[in-house]
Amino acid sequence: MPLPAGPDWVRDMDPGHFWFFTTALCCVTLAAFWGVWHFFRRLQLVENTPLSLIRSAAQGYVELRGQARLMPGDPILGPLTRMRCTWWRVCIEEYVSNGKNSHWKTVQREASDGLFLVVDETGHCVVDPD
Repeated sequence: MPLPAGPDWVRDMDPGHFWFFTTALCCVTLAAFWGVWHFFRRLQLVENTPLSLIRSAAQGYVELRGQARLMPGDPILGPLTRMRCTWWRVCIEEYVSNGKNSHWKTVQREASDGLFLVVDETGHCVVDPD
């Protein structure tokens, strides 16, 4: 019985190599499905977090909406602009190219860890970004 039409390289492949590549492809596919499922669950957790007023916020994960304000003490300054802010994160990358290989290389990655306030019409809440 003749083989069905398909790419010649698949029909000419050694059975050991064929099963190796088939197994590797299945493993990559399963890892991709696991990654999609994992990040979808995290997205659902964030999207299903209830919006609360500060006065009636429950223990655990809640979403608060309000105005961010600085705490008394030393101000938080952005590292690149040196402007006052409540929180910052910076990622500086450098494009590295040598011949056919090129990629972005992270030079610096930081985030502020200073406390700040979230204020709404019912009260205020101290936020610790860590």
